[in-house]
Amino acid sequence: MASPGGSASSPFEHSGEFAGLDGREQLLQGMAASQGRARSTHRAVHLAKVNFLVFHAVFLLLACIKVDNDSMAWGPAFTVVFIGDSISGLLLMCSWFVSWPYIKMCLHERQTKVGVDQPSILTEVLPEIILAILGFIFMIVLVVGETVLYHYLEAENRSPGPLEGMLFTVSLLCGARALAMRAQAALYGLVSLALLVTACLMLAYPGHSVGEAALIPGNFAVVLFIAKLVHVFWRSARVLTKQEKVLRALEMACLLLALSAGFGALFALTADNPHYTGWGCAGCLAFLGVAATRERIQASEAEHQTISFRLLRQHATNVGQSSTSFHPSAA
Repeated sequence: MASPGGSASSPFEHSGEFAGLDGREQLLQGMAASQGRARSTHRAVHLAKVNFLVFHAVFLLLACIKVDNDSMAWGPAFTVVFIGDSISGLLLMCSWFVSWPYIKMCLHERQTKVGVDQPSILTEVLPEIILAILGFIFMIVLVVGETVLYHYLEAENRSPGPLEGMLFTVSLLCGARALAMRAQAALYGLVSLALLVTACLMLAYPGHSVGEAALIPGNFAVVLFIAKLVHVFWRSARVLTKQEKVLRALEMACLLLALSAGFGALFALTADNPHYTGWGCAGCLAFLGVAATRERIQASEAEHQTISFRLLRQHATNVGQSSTSFHPSAA
């Protein structure tokens, strides 16, 4: 409602949360609370990714136990993964709304952002909300694909077609994501390539299981992703804090453990009586470690700005120093 002078009232003026305070205190308290929600969308999306990784790590362990124990059903393993998908989906849905107080404050102030260190609603918050909506659609496709995989593994007479089709679909979506956005393009591109090769191997060799077909391209994708992380670490080491260097080294160590588990399972295929539970346990611990280090890296970047921002700032500083050193008045 407009004030007698014609100016719009603050969105926090009639908030019950700040009732009993005078107008200035209400405004300051409300703005502080809204600014605290500025990065809530980013945090919710990140938690959805970490949750997805944790539950699928547990699924990997249960799947290996099932392969070693024929009397066990696939139901418990897929129950875990469906619970994880549901939680990730709910977190993605929450990410659509949790930053609304900050967006409302920016609209009231007629600014794209409020605060020096706060994100812009046009270039950061709203694009993340749109990506979260697309991510939710991807989660639905993924759940359908995992349902197809469950019925494929439970069936006695496994017919090719539906599972390979879902692998191609998810591969296409990951590839589109890698081409459309630069952020994490390497990860999505490698996942797309691994799924595509897995589907092709299943069509070319129908007598082999999906696990056997996925091991070779999966291990190859992990090798390339570790190489990418090493390159990123080398390029950004000068702007990383000591804690971030340790965390990124731990992340690469966890991925090396996952790679060793993958190669161990691949070599176990040649044994007369292969056992996969130990390799599944190693892979599960590796991905849980990746999830933990990713969470700490995210918290560190929230405190010290993102790596890309720090690299850009240092580059701008170096350019400014170079131009100053060659300026005639600098002599």
